[in-house]
Amino acid sequence: METTATDLFERYHVTAYRYFRRATGSHDIAQDLTQELFLRVFRHLKTCKAGREAGWIFRIARNLLVDHRRKHPPPHVALADAHGLGTQPTQLLAFGLSEALELLSESDREVFLLREVAGLSYGELAQACDTTAENVRSRVCRARCRLRGLLGARLAADDNKRRNQDG
Repeated sequence: METTATDLFERYHVTAYRYFRRATGSHDIAQDLTQELFLRVFRHLKTCKAGREAGWIFRIARNLLVDHRRKHPPPHVALADAHGLGTQPTQLLAFGLSEALELLSESDREVFLLREVAGLSYGELAQACDTTAENVRSRVCRARCRLRGLLGARLAADDNKRRNQDG
């Protein structure tokens, strides 16, 4: 049975939206990129090989995101400025994660998001990034370690700040 554009849309549009949403921080941009992604999927469906749909779709998604970032670099907001955005610990942690993601290299950030947000396997990641599974495993591991370090340092600094204010 042949996979249709509708099948692929139903299977991947939510995941693609979440990937774009996390990568851009914008609901509107994520919707636009998701729409453009599936327009391209529809146009080029004949080039997709059966059983390799996820890697193919997210290669297109990755390229769209790279093009978007080239035209519209993301603004940087320091965590110190984020306290007006929300003071709940989960909001600060989410903002801290966004800030930490921006400190990763572009290639580490993209494989991390494709693995953790889009849920691609290492084989699908390798296809999407046009590299080997070993390479993407290494990049995902490096990204996770870097994020742990950045978030750990941020949490420790916030904890020390609270202690100093309370004491």
